[in-house]
Amino acid sequence: MVTAINWPSSIKNPVYPLDEGSEDGVIRTQFENGVEQTRRRFTRQRKDYTLKWTRMSATDKSAFDTFFDTTTAAGALSFNWTHPITSVTKEYRFVGPPRRVAVDQGWYSVECQIREV
Repeated sequence: MVTAINWPSSIKNPVYPLDEGSEDGVIRTQFENGVEQTRRRFTRQRKDYTLKWTRMSATDKSAFDTFFDTTTAAGALSFNWTHPITSVTKEYRFVGPPRRVAVDQGWYSVECQIREV
């Protein structure tokens, strides 16, 4: 962990299922005769997670917005996040801007994708 920025402890854990994926680390080249040549793009495989909250309170959303917009400079800075199942803390960065949907008065559905740095 290099960064001093931590995921806000005031924000509750995302809902399950916790969507986990891996970055495509292979370069594939197909030739006219049907042969495919492959090689690794990276020396390590980074994981990414899609975090979802189906009913985030307006207070938690405000904390989340402040964390994304200000603390991480709209996702430009990395942060430490602790996996809710394994309890392992690693450094992550937002892949893109989060999606926020008002689902009821004072309640929001929030979704974001983070990737290991």
